[in-house]
Amino acid sequence: MRTRLLGASGAGSFAQACRSTPTARAAADAIGAGPFEWLIVSIGNLAEVYVPPHRRAMGGRMHTRVVTFTGAKDVDAGIRFFQEKVIPVLNAQTGYRGFTASADRAGGVFAVLSLWETAADRDAAESALASIRPQATEVIGGELTVETFEQLVAEIGQPAPGPGSALMVTRISMDPAKIDDNIAFFKSEVVPRIKALSGFQGLRNMINRATGEGVVGTVWSDQEALKRAADDAEARRDEAKARGVNFGEVSFREIVLADLR
Repeated sequence: MRTRLLGASGAGSFAQACRSTPTARAAADAIGAGPFEWLIVSIGNLAEVYVPPHRRAMGGRMHTRVVTFTGAKDVDAGIRFFQEKVIPVLNAQTGYRGFTASADRAGGVFAVLSLWETAADRDAAESALASIRPQATEVIGGELTVETFEQLVAEIGQPAPGPGSALMVTRISMDPAKIDDNIAFFKSEVVPRIKALSGFQGLRNMINRATGEGVVGTVWSDQEALKRAADDAEARRDEAKARGVNFGEVSFREIVLADLR
């Protein structure tokens, strides 16, 4: 991620572009900012940071839908179907903010996580997406489940996750009354440890506030980095269990497609 400091003249150009374009992204494009570039706009003692949508989606609170096929018979056909049939539908929806698709070919798992600006945006898109799921099931095979979560923590490394990155998905659950305390602990104590590990590329912590069920996903540069991360996660479990966090299935996958906006 590059960072560019805009002085008075550059800030003026950015401000002018903001007045003549409909979005901050378009204004940034007008002055030549790349899609993965921070802009620090500084005039005198005042400064404002323009954060690319890619970073906002990863770092801020978002809402997610996770569609998972277990017992999938043809993951590669699923990838093609998603590219040809699902992505155009996603792109047409209000509030859509990107996706990652992952697979465990040996274990017959194919999953797509989509990001949404609000829960209302996510839920409004459900009917359009639900209409193509029967065909997806015919193509991919296996059993389909759909879950929704609130993304409470997200971080992205450099380089960002992409096809070929290694993914670890851990199911968790807790008393809904403990979610905020446990998330605060996760942010302050656990995230720095994860990010310090070699090969880190990204993480998400997503929770269903009504049930206390959630998913933690971490992304790594390769299988060796993933193995080290899995060992480190296992070493932290007793501390999390003492805080009332329960652990379920752990799935090891590969990122096969990604749109990180």
